[in-house]
Amino acid sequence: CLSEPHATPATPTSLLSSARVAFATPAAASVAAASLAVDPELRPELVSRSITAEGAWLIISLSAADARALRAAACTLCDLAGVAARAVEVFGEGAE
Repeated sequence: CLSEPHATPATPTSLLSSARVAFATPAAASVAAASLAVDPELRPELVSRSITAEGAWLIISLSAADARALRAAACTLCDLAGVAARAVEVFGEGAE
């Protein structure tokens, strides 16, 4: 699902992870980013996230207070990105 994931210490109290997901077109990446952006983070007190589209890439960045929260957020976003990619594939980029 996610390419190039990595986690690095950001500060003594937080961890960062980012990933890039390739889409067929920039429009498909934008649709995926918009669909993921409406879903709120389940634990905003522990995890912050950024979801953007850059060209045909979906860019996901996470920051978490601990490794467990980071792993849970990354797994959830991986699942949701897969659903978004499948929806774009089945319904197209202009589906409403």
